[in-house]
Amino acid sequence: MKIKIILLIIALSGCNAEGDLTETIDSNEQYSRIAFVGNSITEHEISKKIGWNCKCGMAASSKENDFDYLVSNYFGASQHIVNIAMWEQDFDNERFESFLDLYVFQPDLIIINLGENITEINIKNVDLVYELETLHFELTGNTAARIIYVDSFLTSVKINALFDEFAVKNNVELVKISNLNIDQKSQPHFNEED
Repeated sequence: MKIKIILLIIALSGCNAEGDLTETIDSNEQYSRIAFVGNSITEHEISKKIGWNCKCGMAASSKENDFDYLVSNYFGASQHIVNIAMWEQDFDNERFESFLDLYVFQPDLIIINLGENITEINIKNVDLVYELETLHFELTGNTAARIIYVDSFLTSVKINALFDEFAVKNNVELVKISNLNIDQKSQPHFNEED
């Protein structure tokens, strides 16, 4: 029997996504260590400056409602979270230093949810497919974990098309949630420095 975990749907209760994990993760599969790589939607530190009082993803009202917590809890797995929101702004490979703890953690599943901070302006002179490949090869060169990517529901059609191109070109698993965004013109961007 397949489980019906839809990425970010857990955090955004009740929405339907184009892509889900029904065909991606079988309920018979067991994961004991799950890593989540993302931006502030994956996890944001408590910040009194912006009125954020929960060390959880900014799409959740509490840690217990957070996507990464619910997925880890479902599998009874320990979790490790890596926030690389700033990489989305400058694609600086030095941001991958934060993966050192991830490698020590030795996950058997890595879910990567990025894109909310990527704009068409900051990829104007950048090959986003290449940058995603660099990220992917950094991960796959240092872990045997299963890796699943998630596109963004808060970014442009063009950027999500580049996620698609990256996934097809590199034969990686991509869960598409871009149709969750009802109004792309009013998209918020989440920045770790908020």
